[in-house]
Amino acid sequence: MIFNQFSPQEKRMLTKWLNDIFKQRFDQKTVKKIERILEEKDPTEVKKMITNLERVIKREQDLRYNEGREDGRQEGERKKAVEASKKMIRDGLSLEFISKYEGLSIPELEQIKMEMEEDDV
Repeated sequence: MIFNQFSPQEKRMLTKWLNDIFKQRFDQKTVKKIERILEEKDPTEVKKMITNLERVIKREQDLRYNEGREDGRQEGERKKAVEASKKMIRDGLSLEFISKYEGLSIPELEQIKMEMEEDDV
C-alpha cells in the first residue's frame, strides 16, 4: 500500500490535509472517527483502518445523497400543491377547502393568492 511508503513527515502532512477537508464536509462524530483512523501507527492496522475510512466516507456520501433526494422530493410535492392550489383559487374554492386537501396552511394560501393578484395587475 502506498501509504506505508510515505515518510513520517509526508504522513503527517497528508493526515493534516485530509483532516482539514473532512472537517468541512462531515459532522463532528464522523470527523472523530476519521481522525482515529488517520492517527493509527501499526501498518497492519492502517490497511484495516483505511478500509473503515472508505466505509465511513461512503456512508456519509450515501446519507447526503439520500437527504438531497428527500429534499428534492419534498420540494417537488410542494410545487405540485402550490400549482394545484392556484388552480383552485382561480376556480373560487375557499382557502379552508384548499388547505384541507393540499396540505398548505391558510397563511401560505393567502400569500399565494396575494401574489396571484399582484401578477394580474
